[in-house]
Amino acid sequence: MKPLLNKQLTHHYLRITAQNYSQQEEIYLTMTHSYLSRFRWILIFMFWLSPLEAKAQQTQHYSYKQYSYKFVSFSQVKLPPEYTFFTPAWITDRGKVYGSLSDNSATGNPHIAVYQKGTFTVLQPGFAGPTNNSGTVGGSVSGDGINVLLQAALFKKNNVEIIPLQPGYNFSFIWSLNDPGTALVESDDTDGKPTYTLYRNSTSTQLNFGPTIPRPNFLAFIGEGKFINNQGVIAGTNASNVNSYTPGTTGFRFDTKTGQALLLQPLPTDTLAWGLGINNRGEVLGYSFVATNPYHENIGVWDKKGVFHTYFYETISSNALVFNDNDLIVITLVEGQNISYLIPQPGVRLNIADLVTNLPAGQDLQNIFCINNNGSMIGVDSKGSYFLLKRINTNSLDDDSLDQS
Repeated sequence: MKPLLNKQLTHHYLRITAQNYSQQEEIYLTMTHSYLSRFRWILIFMFWLSPLEAKAQQTQHYSYKQYSYKFVSFSQVKLPPEYTFFTPAWITDRGKVYGSLSDNSATGNPHIAVYQKGTFTVLQPGFAGPTNNSGTVGGSVSGDGINVLLQAALFKKNNVEIIPLQPGYNFSFIWSLNDPGTALVESDDTDGKPTYTLYRNSTSTQLNFGPTIPRPNFLAFIGEGKFINNQGVIAGTNASNVNSYTPGTTGFRFDTKTGQALLLQPLPTDTLAWGLGINNRGEVLGYSFVATNPYHENIGVWDKKGVFHTYFYETISSNALVFNDNDLIVITLVEGQNISYLIPQPGVRLNIADLVTNLPAGQDLQNIFCINNNGSMIGVDSKGSYFLLKRINTNSLDDDSLDQS
């Protein structure tokens, strides 16, 4: 099974508001927990898994020279004097880290901010989420806690565009934002029923996934996925019956321009498939797996024709995957471990901790939630401290000195 860890049931918005205890934030926390449980992310199915794996699936204990990282703790960097906490949300291809700064006041006073070359630039009030390479942040602003709990918004430097709520809805957020500026928005009514829209050029267009995809789900923490690519193709999971753990659950890809839908099936040896993101090559990241003993999972990508290509087979249970346009895949939130892995090519799985040149003793890399196209990553450890893994030994554009945006 692939249960997400209870202690990780927070997303970038909650990671700020949970530092404070005002009535409005408690309402939001309770509401968001209910929202997450709609997808059954907190169902725990315990399986005793064999600790032995075949030689072909063993973690490699050597480092590829081209994959070396410098560790930066956001608990140790110097914050602007009026703030006490930084919650990263996204890392762009230029290496800029966008997130939210907060203080110790009753509201947290959250502000969008960007970290670059050891310095923070504070933008405007709000919560940060997925960010595109032009620096537009897909985030949200707080409501009154009663009629409006949270409202999706786009932030660009010192400008903010609040996305109008759908009629009868009191909660909205952005799942994903592509480089052309199209946002995938979810709006929830008071009963928690979701509606999905695309927001572009100040216009909302309601999505109709059609009969092929009756139960679209995006299985990630809010703001941590790449679910729409630059061509406007959406990928996710089509849940069977009431949840995503029932045999018959598949991945999907949906072309928002043509309305063409394609279900992404598991391998013949498996019963479940989850689609967890899409890159600009049109490949869909995901799992093909079983939910029974003996447990196993195939990690890989579906190509444009819907054929699944396995990158790694394992009998441990991981809970989340992220990747980039170069098919660098990160396995993270591994059950019973505080380890994340990098798959640089099919059949090779590297412990990311082994690739970090300055990792402090005792530091874990439990959850990596974003990787850019140059391989740099951001994440959070088991104690709730955030970090940056900046890739070194590369001539990529992921270099602060090259950032002119």
